Amino acid sequence: MDRRRCAQNVLLLLLVSVLAAGCSFSSGSTAVGSIEGYLYWSGAVESKRQMRAGQAISIGSAGTVAEQPLAEAVVVIENSQISATTDQNGYFQITGLNPGRTEIAITSPLLLGSLRGSVQVKPNAITAVTNDAFARGHYMLVGINDYGNWTGGNSPLLASLVGPVNDVRAMKQVLVDEDARSRYGNPARYQVLEDSAATAGGILQAIENAGATMSSRYDYLVLYFSGHGMRDHIVAYDAYVSDTQIKDALVSAGVKRATIIIDTCNSGSFVDGNAGWTPRSTNGVSVRSLSLLPSDESAQYAVITSSELDENSWEKYFPEVRQQRGWFSYELIKAIKDPKTDRNSDGLLTSGEIHQEIRVLDDGVRIQNVVLWGDPDTVIYRR
Repeated sequence: MDRRRCAQNVLLLLLVSVLAAGCSFSSGSTAVGSIEGYLYWSGAVESKRQMRAGQAISIGSAGTVAEQPLAEAVVVIENSQISATTDQNGYFQITGLNPGRTEIAITSPLLLGSLRGSVQVKPNAITAVTNDAFARGHYMLVGINDYGNWTGGNSPLLASLVGPVNDVRAMKQVLVDEDARSRYGNPARYQVLEDSAATAGGILQAIENAGATMSSRYDYLVLYFSGHGMRDHIVAYDAYVSDTQIKDALVSAGVKRATIIIDTCNSGSFVDGNAGWTPRSTNGVSVRSLSLLPSDESAQYAVITSSELDENSWEKYFPEVRQQRGWFSYELIKAIKDPKTDRNSDGLLTSGEIHQEIRVLDDGVRIQNVVLWGDPDTVIYRR
């Protein structure tokens, strides 16, 4: 049976999807490629020795980063004897590499530790190494079926759902379990909250926990919520959580890069800056939600919603997986798995690429319009 995911006439599903990053060395091709980049560092000269590489180093093109060039840093191709040292401009180039995903590590005698990542080497071309080569995914997956004892407001009891926990477990499988062979498939980098664990306090605490584990300035968070909601809010197990609360939690946790994926009725209202409906739990006090998009220019946030602010979102039974799933979530997972979604073949799935790929159709008729807010270049998954 198809079912709406709405609290009363408005349901919000906050879907935060997580992303696990990984890398491997590819060989066996007669074509070769090269990589290049410019390394920069941030912080005062006298404090460099106390800074970790993951927090200090930036990668970019010549003159594009407002930081100091990092000379004499060593860029190593993992599991090989191939390396290069940056010049006084922070520039390096390594040639003769096999096409495909290649693991690299950067160290400097002036910094603590190393910075590790991967780059998709293109054949017969020079591939620019960017900050995204070192991005590691952190995943927060939230799903609530059981609303039988919900007492978070004065509205009638909410109908329990069937699909959200299935959605969360399927997301974990594609984002985490299938990448477990990689160095980035680390259990510490994902959190799953189901049913009674997904209280309002538990969700906000999980965001804080994610921020504490994001050790590199390039790390990103994918937050996925599946359950009931209403305009500008998700419905946790015990209470409403507003878009403003989510934004404040991200800022407080120091999360600079995040993608929030929401699969609910009217989910397009989540970052519109206008609470069109005030929950009765506020005792009639007017609530105006602030835009979730950050004012900090160095931050990258995006929100993908399953529907427009005036549309329903649905869950249904899918014979292919023998489960009830959120319709949007089902299509999202298909898009993540499909190699064609990575339109520029750089090994990174972005919010923009995902948004372009997802269609929620019933007999060829679009029943939900997927919406993207914010930065289309936020990373969701690394192949």
